[in-house]
Amino acid sequence: MGGTTLCQDNVVIPVVRPFRGVSAEERRDLRRKQLLDGCLEVAGTAGMAATTIDAVSRQAGLSKRYFYESFRTRDELFVALAQRLLAEISSGVLDSMTDSATELIDRARMGIGRVITVLTDDPRKARLFTELIGSELLKDTVGGAEHELAELLTQLLLAGTGSDQSQYHRLRLATLVIVAGTAKAVTSWLDGKLTVSRDDLIEEVAQMSVAAAHTVRSDL
Repeated sequence: MGGTTLCQDNVVIPVVRPFRGVSAEERRDLRRKQLLDGCLEVAGTAGMAATTIDAVSRQAGLSKRYFYESFRTRDELFVALAQRLLAEISSGVLDSMTDSATELIDRARMGIGRVITVLTDDPRKARLFTELIGSELLKDTVGGAEHELAELLTQLLLAGTGSDQSQYHRLRLATLVIVAGTAKAVTSWLDGKLTVSRDDLIEEVAQMSVAAAHTVRSDL
């Protein structure tokens, strides 16, 4: 699998050979992904409290030895999974900011629509995101799931408007409430407690977001 070679200065340099065409680094990356996927399955169906290292390793089809190869603790795994989910959610909002000339309601529909689509296409992600809302777990890493998304929604609504700091912070408060409420609404919708279509759900959240922006900037 591996070996050493001697250079002209008598320094031993390890030689890492791939196993069946896959390098050791690629195998580690694959195992890490398996663990993240396993954590999503367990946490997204049974909840974070029921997500043990044993359960995740078993779901991933790996021994605990490989868990500790990628993560020191269960919380470190949760943080990595949360960061992956937030990156997926955020990319849709960021894409909606590319054209600041677009009408405000259209930007809101596009950005919020992409977020809700990610969460409702995979209910495990919605349930995980809802559990992460308000969690202290991410406070020192990504600032809290709801704060991360509220920040992006505020930027989306005020893109290209030249708003001042006071207006920004006032809207930031409103978007924090909207994000937390939307997470709850999505899980209620998935559980059949809200009898509206997904398009209607997106439209209502978009309209609420625009209304919040108008309380800060009536000229938008």
